[in-house]
Amino acid sequence: MPTNAATGTPRPLAQGWVTLQRAVALGQVLVFTGIMLLVRGQLIPPLAVATALFAAAGLLSLRAPRTGAVTVGILAALWLASNVAFAAQVVPDLAAVSIIEIFVPTFAMNVLAIAGTLGLVGSLLRSTGMAARYIGWVVGAVLATGIATSLIAGLT
Repeated sequence: MPTNAATGTPRPLAQGWVTLQRAVALGQVLVFTGIMLLVRGQLIPPLAVATALFAAAGLLSLRAPRTGAVTVGILAALWLASNVAFAAQVVPDLAAVSIIEIFVPTFAMNVLAIAGTLGLVGSLLRSTGMAARYIGWVVGAVLATGIATSLIAGLT
């Protein structure tokens, strides 16, 4: 764990990592809720549980920033691992770029899970907040590009 050279105490967690993890938690809650309300029109128990867990972790980050950031990261890593385990169901949704209501949520939840996993690593290593900003910018650009690609493919 990186320490302060002068005092030998652990370096505090940069606010950038907490902000990134809060954005990941909020994004996952919005994506999961959107899938249940708009796409499927019904309560999907695994997504409802994931929504509650990400919401709780995001709220925890307000009270205990480091614990909340690490918790969001662990949830994101578990979500990403579960998507790898069910790749046969996820990959066809990612291949359907022209079907906006299938592609965009699947794409967004996976990009956010990757960002959250990177945020977990950055939080545990107590890296500088600049790395978190770069990850946030890249995630925003990747999401915007994916949504734009899907919209364009849906129009053609």
